[in-house]
Amino acid sequence: MFGSRDKEIPTESHTKPSLVNLIGEGTTIRGTIDADGDLRIAGFVIGNIRCKGKVIVAKSGKIEGDMHAEEADVAGNVSGQLTLSRKLSLRSGCEVEGDIFTKSLNIEDGAVFEGRCVMRETTAKVNPIVAKNSEAKAGNAG
Repeated sequence: MFGSRDKEIPTESHTKPSLVNLIGEGTTIRGTIDADGDLRIAGFVIGNIRCKGKVIVAKSGKIEGDMHAEEADVAGNVSGQLTLSRKLSLRSGCEVEGDIFTKSLNIEDGAVFEGRCVMRETTAKVNPIVAKNSEAKAGNAG
């Protein structure tokens, strides 16, 4: 009944766990946020966001600053420049004030957007600031 078994129990996962960072409702963060995984914002962020994954801004979420990410899904309020390498979705009821640089854009009825939008295949072509920084780094490398 309690004898040993020949089966080995794996102690580590061979798949990369999904990294999700949460800024909860009622929380205020001041400063730059750098995230390797996804980021969900239900609170208030005053500062810039650099995320290697997806940024989700809940209805209660508010950002005052620039955002650089792979994707974003906005249901709350954002005031600042948004630069997405893949896709931006603006949900009904959201308010975005600032320029958007992205490859793909989805705007639902009822979303409010005030600013300029540039859609290109790559972020370097999309955002002249990113392109300029990339060129400067390439020049310093060689």
